[in-house]
Amino acid sequence: MDIEETTLAKSEQQNADDYIGGPKTVTVDYVKVNKSDEQPVHVHLVEHPGRPFKPSKTQRRILLIGWGKETDVYAGRQLTLKRDPAIKYGGAPVGGIVIAAMSNIPRPIKVALTETRGKKAVHTVEVLPDAAPARDWAAEVSACTTEAKLRSLWQESPADLHPLILA
Repeated sequence: MDIEETTLAKSEQQNADDYIGGPKTVTVDYVKVNKSDEQPVHVHLVEHPGRPFKPSKTQRRILLIGWGKETDVYAGRQLTLKRDPAIKYGGAPVGGIVIAAMSNIPRPIKVALTETRGKKAVHTVEVLPDAAPARDWAAEVSACTTEAKLRSLWQESPADLHPLILA
C-alpha cells in the first residue's frame, strides 16, 4: 500500500512537502494571474484540482524563459516538479518546489538567476518529452478492416479497454 497520499499537506496549494516522495510530472490545466497577490501566478494542475502550484519569482522566470510570457499556451504542457530542501525563506532553509523539467522546450535550460540579494545560482531545467496526444481507441477499433489489425490493436491497448474492444 502506498502511504504517500497520507503525507500530503492539507493546503490550498502545492507544498514542498508534497514532493518528499520524489519528483512528479504534472499537466498544466490553466494559469491565473493576480498581480495584487503575494504569489501572483497560480498554475492549476490537472492532477491536483484546487491545489495550484504557486511558483516563486525564480520559477516564474524559468517559465517565462521556457514557455514565454503568454500563459494561454501553457495548458496541456507538462512540468516535472521536485522538492529542493535548500530553498530558503527568511534566511532559513525550509524547502521549496522547483521545476526540474519542462515539455515544449527545444533543449535544456541553463540560466543564472538571483538566489538571494547579490548572489546568483545556475538553474538547469531538463527537456520533458512532449505529452503524446490521447489515443481514440473507439475510432481505431471502428477503423479496423482486418482481424490482424484488430489483434494488433488489442495487443497495444491497456487491459482495462479490452471489454470495450470486444463490444
